[in-house]
Amino acid sequence: MPIGLESHTVSLTKNGYFKLIELIRKYPANQILDNIQEIKLDRTQGRKMLAGDINEVIPQVWDQVKSFDHSSQEALLLFSIIFSHVELITQFKKARKGEMVGTLRRADMDDKVYTNLAYALNKAGLAVGFSEGASETKYDLSPIFTRNEIGPLAKKILESHLRNMGWKGTSQSDPFERGFEEQIRAYGFHEVFGVTSEQFEKWLEGKNVAKQKAIPGEGGSTDISTAFLTAVESAGLTYSKSLINRFVASLLTKPFVILCGLSGSGKTKLAQAFARWICKERNQFTIVPVGSDWTNREPLLGYPNALNKEEYVKPDSGVLDIILHAIDHPMTPHFIILDEMNLSHVERYFADFLSSMESNEPIPLYSGGSRGEVPANIILPKNVFVIGTVNIDETTNMFSPKVLDRANTIEFRLSEVEMQSFLSKPAKVNLTEIDGRGTNLSTVFLELAAAKSEIESSSELNETLLNFFEPLKACGAEFGYRTAYEIHRLIYFLSLLSPNLNEAEKIDAALLQKLLPKVHGSRRKLTDILLTLGRFCIAETVSDIEKEIFSNHQFDFSDPRVVKYPLSLEKIGRMYRSLIHNGFASFAEA
Repeated sequence: MPIGLESHTVSLTKNGYFKLIELIRKYPANQILDNIQEIKLDRTQGRKMLAGDINEVIPQVWDQVKSFDHSSQEALLLFSIIFSHVELITQFKKARKGEMVGTLRRADMDDKVYTNLAYALNKAGLAVGFSEGASETKYDLSPIFTRNEIGPLAKKILESHLRNMGWKGTSQSDPFERGFEEQIRAYGFHEVFGVTSEQFEKWLEGKNVAKQKAIPGEGGSTDISTAFLTAVESAGLTYSKSLINRFVASLLTKPFVILCGLSGSGKTKLAQAFARWICKERNQFTIVPVGSDWTNREPLLGYPNALNKEEYVKPDSGVLDIILHAIDHPMTPHFIILDEMNLSHVERYFADFLSSMESNEPIPLYSGGSRGEVPANIILPKNVFVIGTVNIDETTNMFSPKVLDRANTIEFRLSEVEMQSFLSKPAKVNLTEIDGRGTNLSTVFLELAAAKSEIESSSELNETLLNFFEPLKACGAEFGYRTAYEIHRLIYFLSLLSPNLNEAEKIDAALLQKLLPKVHGSRRKLTDILLTLGRFCIAETVSDIEKEIFSNHQFDFSDPRVVKYPLSLEKIGRMYRSLIHNGFASFAEA
């Protein structure tokens, strides 16, 4: 039989070989080949990709990996596929751009080989900014190395692949009788991932060698929102790129974000998806349905047992557990998702959180002796992020300026085009598709959130803020130094995540999220103010904003010749129409 790396080949042009993951999850290892026809692959193709030998004996690692999560299973399969063909090994060596990252190009290989490989990378959650039909695919393989538990299984697969090449591993006298470590070094297998041989061997022994610093532009900080958008699309969720960019930038700006708008528009799913995507473990996040009877902090922070001086009663919501876990694990993000946050008055149950976010002072839990694992006071750690979802109807309560002033508020609305697109192909959401796939970016996410951003003040931004200041002051919705600073910080992160945004687009997002949410009042109070704010959002060519824009249902808010800030203008227009029809208007709409 031919021996050596050059003899190590498998058919790569047949579609859908990554569907092997379905058989791995469904059948014992020794039955996979007998059911290979389910995914329309050849037995030989499936055997070689699973590192089976010529007698069709499939390694038992495919049974062992069944107990792992889906992301680990997919990472191990991709690892085995890469090392099943000399061309893939060569292509990944050629494509690497840095530690664990690289770019595969369609022009460098057979078109079908490239298409299958790009699909496999995307399915495994390792493609960055994936676009079907693109001429190149960027990838970040670092999630494979964060899953150090699969390293020993990967070693067994690599040993099987080497034996299929003719390696014997018995002595130093022959090129195919080297020890395992020497053989993989001789072939330069570590170069496939852009790591050192020491890193690669360490991971194969089950030790964590996760990348410490992401490379900007290659799966690094600027790719957080792009990678997340790709993930949510694979899970069956539909959000615009603009919304995802604003959501991620808002979390980085301040760890408190409010998602409001139409019920069933995907607010909670977005929060849940991001937490599941960037967190490695389930104990890093919790979803808490807010009760209409919450009048104090106990549902979130618990209370000392008055009858037992040594006991502290932790809440069933799991919020205190999340905070304590975050304190013990400062290098991992944690999320508290408050669902229907305004069913109760937020200030009553959330006051301690709002205060601690600003002052960094500890929250006292009890006084006197120790009460088990719960400390007497806690400081809200910087790796805890709070996302609240809000529905507006007759059962809910409005937010106070104190709450809105401390958050970025993102409104969810569905356009007719978006609904039409969904109705053409309704799909059930499957968040298991994205579990843990963003963990490689969690360190970068925390570093960015904790960093002091490089604030650069533009003349257009400052002029716009001053224009808005006086009208907002007239209706009691003026802003202070904190809001002004956070607007600059938001714009910094929007620039980082979306380098192609122009200054007006970034200012537009900031106005919508930080200034307009506090605007509310009667027709007498707001009519002139909304008209004034609207004029700041348009070109001077419009003579009568009420007639030409607010009362014109055919007006195109996306027309750059007329509109400077389309998101803000469209929102002001809706508030104005509500004001005229109902005599009252607020940012929050039913």
